[in-house]
Amino acid sequence: MSSMWKQVVDVQQNEVVERFMNSAHFVWIVGNGGRVMFWHDRWCVAEPLKLVFPRLYGLVVDKIERVGEVLGRTEAYWRGCFRRELRAFEGGMLRDLLACIQGFVLRHDIVDRLIWTPETTGEFSVKALNKLMSSLGVSDMSKVNWPWRLPLLPKLQCFIWSILLDRLPTLSMLIARGLPLGETSVVCRFCGAGEDAIDHILWDCSTAWKIWDYYFTWWGVTVTRPRQVREFIVMCFNSFFYGDLREWWLIGCTSVLWSIWLARNALMFQDKILPIGGIFFLIQLRSFHWTRIRFDKVDIREAAWWECPLLCVNDAAGGQSIRGAVAWVLPWKGMWKFNVDGAARGKPGLAGCGGVLRDWESRIRGLFSGAIRMADSNEAEVQAISFALKLLRESSWEGVQSIVIESDSRVALAWIQGVERRPWRLWRWFFQIDDACESLPNVCFAHVFREELSQEIFISIHLDHFLIMYWSTGMQAKKIPTSLTFNFSSKIYMTRLEDVCFA
Repeated sequence: MSSMWKQVVDVQQNEVVERFMNSAHFVWIVGNGGRVMFWHDRWCVAEPLKLVFPRLYGLVVDKIERVGEVLGRTEAYWRGCFRRELRAFEGGMLRDLLACIQGFVLRHDIVDRLIWTPETTGEFSVKALNKLMSSLGVSDMSKVNWPWRLPLLPKLQCFIWSILLDRLPTLSMLIARGLPLGETSVVCRFCGAGEDAIDHILWDCSTAWKIWDYYFTWWGVTVTRPRQVREFIVMCFNSFFYGDLREWWLIGCTSVLWSIWLARNALMFQDKILPIGGIFFLIQLRSFHWTRIRFDKVDIREAAWWECPLLCVNDAAGGQSIRGAVAWVLPWKGMWKFNVDGAARGKPGLAGCGGVLRDWESRIRGLFSGAIRMADSNEAEVQAISFALKLLRESSWEGVQSIVIESDSRVALAWIQGVERRPWRLWRWFFQIDDACESLPNVCFAHVFREELSQEIFISIHLDHFLIMYWSTGMQAKKIPTSLTFNFSSKIYMTRLEDVCFA
């Protein structure tokens, strides 16, 4: 069997593809009846007739007849088609069979047609199959066609696509394909600890992750670490930015992956060790040239490029920075995001906080917003995080692998992560936060720009009540207990999100 046909057979035997490609999803539309097998194909009922009438099928002489040869036969003619005379109960089965097919009439000018039932048009296509698999969360390949849209060299486009398909020629992949590598070690040449596989050398390796950490810091973003590099590439499509700036981000990520791969090859085949700083310099340089080629009409301030790409772009209208082109990014599958924010009118002054909880399909799972006691902006941010943690601790999240709490306050996040920095006047809130974090091991914190939160949270600091809206996270609805009042001076109102209409 050739390698091409082997891959075709492997795809057909895949349990996910088989859900939509087995015989139960194909039905014949009878025309002249010359192509449809009477007993073996699905054409008149939901199952082949040999399964509906197994006893008659066992007795019939010709088991490979076509529909065109059978339709129009009388009951008397049918009785002569069996190996022996039918008994009384078998005659009843024959009459049931004739009742199933009596409504079908041959149309000699029309050829029989096989249709695919999952598609409304009846025509099978790989695109339609991929869309069905993506709707069930099985495949995300429909969302990662950006490598072919970016004006990069074809080798870079094929490189990214090879990562997505797990076809990059690493040592582990070559051994799995049966190539004789002798006594070649499959240990990662960067760290000497992991295996020379795609996820390790491009993502999990300590050297690779230091490079990614430099890259994220360079862009001024915080990324919760996915488990696989392919998950990160899919997440990049729903990236932190939108418009032209999204392409800047995708080009930069391509530069990181390509630079790490070239550094690995140089170390493996030439014993050439590149320092991490040198690799990151090449990443910045490649990103700059590739971006300038793509956006040749955009004024890119090269002097500011090395500090942060978000600071070096001027739009064509009047030289305004496009740093505000920041958008909320979807979490990957199995993860939820809780965006929280706080605000105050004065130091201290009338304050409020709020938060929005979304799943990986961007559906709102819960939100809270309202006024709190007199506080400054930093205390409002801390209270927003504390309230979100208490909501999470008092609820059950089935099927959720991790939850990230995002805030635009670097001060509040620094206080949470560093005990020595905390002001004594807020120790009551930090005690509640630490206590909640101990019972929520899958919760982490991340900083985001204010532009991301402004799309998600509306904080009202002039209301005389605190509003909590929540709905079920799974099969059963979960109400928030009244113990989550935080001793707020304002009254708390609770309602279900299913009863709220959003404009």
